[in-house]
Amino acid sequence: MKITCKACGHTRSEGDADSPALDCPKCKMPYAWSETQLPTGYAPQNKPPPSERPTNSPRAPQKRAPPKTTNPSNKERAPQQPKAGLYVRGTLAPGEHLVYCGNIHWIVYLPGLIALAMAIALTPVIASTPQESVVAIAIAAPLLLLYGTFSLIRAFIVKRTTELALTTKRVVAKAGFIRRDTVDLNHTRVESYSVSQSVLGRLLDYGTVIVRGTGGATTPIRGVSAPLEFRRQAAALTDAQPA
Repeated sequence: MKITCKACGHTRSEGDADSPALDCPKCKMPYAWSETQLPTGYAPQNKPPPSERPTNSPRAPQKRAPPKTTNPSNKERAPQQPKAGLYVRGTLAPGEHLVYCGNIHWIVYLPGLIALAMAIALTPVIASTPQESVVAIAIAAPLLLLYGTFSLIRAFIVKRTTELALTTKRVVAKAGFIRRDTVDLNHTRVESYSVSQSVLGRLLDYGTVIVRGTGGATTPIRGVSAPLEFRRQAAALTDAQPA
């Protein structure tokens, strides 16, 4: 008679004496008798706990969630809105949005910086200058110092108070702190934009943007940084307006 193990399928003859009890020598589980039942009082040896007993049905593989990868470079960044001054933001109409904002170039600080540099350079010259020329240098150095300081303060005010913006409907420009000059033209009333640049302006990327209206009036805006980009953005908005 053949005895078959239900756990691992190992078979043996009833008369084999390779195991002292009726346990499977392979998995230590009790054999299943094919035609008779186990003897009375049978106790299997080295019976493993239920948690370690093998089963015939394989376990279903557990699905693991893929690891979350966070790559800052792959995140979609929201487009940054152009920064406008208080005047431009205060004049926006309902449904009107900012498209481009221009800036005044740092070249406005150059005259004041040159004057201050000359005043500092003249200070040690006074000690080694003949007596007849000391008076002229002593007068020129303080004057250059005052002019340089005044020019830097004026350039700072001009750069901070000048606003230049393009919206979906208009071109807006404002200059001045106490005395204010403004330009406010709809795109449909602008005939053309032109740019005037010197040699230094082409090297440092600044110039004068001239706005020509339908009535023939021209409005120059001096010291604009990246004037060609401003003209390109303005021309694109003008061409996009309905006829």
